[in-house]
Amino acid sequence: MEKNKKTIKKFRICPSCLYFLLEKWLKEMSKKGLHVFDCKVCVYYFEKGMPQEKEYFVYDAGWIGEGRYSIPLRYPFLTQTYGVKKEKSKLNKNSIKKHNTIMEVDTRKIDIKNDTGYKELKRDRNRLYALLTIRNICFILGLVIILIIININR
Repeated sequence: MEKNKKTIKKFRICPSCLYFLLEKWLKEMSKKGLHVFDCKVCVYYFEKGMPQEKEYFVYDAGWIGEGRYSIPLRYPFLTQTYGVKKEKSKLNKNSIKKHNTIMEVDTRKIDIKNDTGYKELKRDRNRLYALLTIRNICFILGLVIILIIININR
């Protein structure tokens, strides 16, 4: 973090099935002059600057081991195709890919409203993470039912 720039820390909980809401929030923050440059689980670091309309793409890099849900494995050239170059984006300089990876989208490269590849990427991410959430909920409900049945039979 640069000492001459004002930085702000904000907390926000966002499950992977609702990343589109996180992207919307980050875009609104950039319009207010708060530009995200780093994140940890539920903590986002913003730098105060001039209001700009930035576009973000959020994905979970933590699912690398499970290729079916891994956006980086499904789209290996994601950052090169859609991202602002690392030397021009503090956010995209973060080389450590962790949970809630946020990429600043280069809107000069693509027309985000009409680019079919980008639309498909977002649709695919939303569908995959919704399926993952449903799978996890079913798993948890199954465990709860099993525990209830075990307790009833005691």
